[in-house]
Amino acid sequence: MTWNLDRGMDQCNTAKAVVALVLLACALGGCAPWVQVEGPYRMDSHNFKVNLPAGWRRATWVQDSLLVTRKGMDLQNIKIERVGVGQDLK
Repeated sequence: MTWNLDRGMDQCNTAKAVVALVLLACALGGCAPWVQVEGPYRMDSHNFKVNLPAGWRRATWVQDSLLVTRKGMDLQNIKIERVGVGQDLK
């Protein structure tokens, strides 16, 4: 009987990768990508404040603007960002 050590190592590496991905998914699950907002909201980094509608959620991963949605980005969203004079609007 012969042992194929390469095959055993491949299975071991695959199992380690699966475990690592599961742990990563569990760890990232605690990071909420959206948080509930309503009423006055200040974005000091961009020097503005806005009154947000009740029942909407703010994207936590967006740093250069304010992005909110109620039922998902495909249905409706509000994006507020600063644009310099002379820059094209998106």
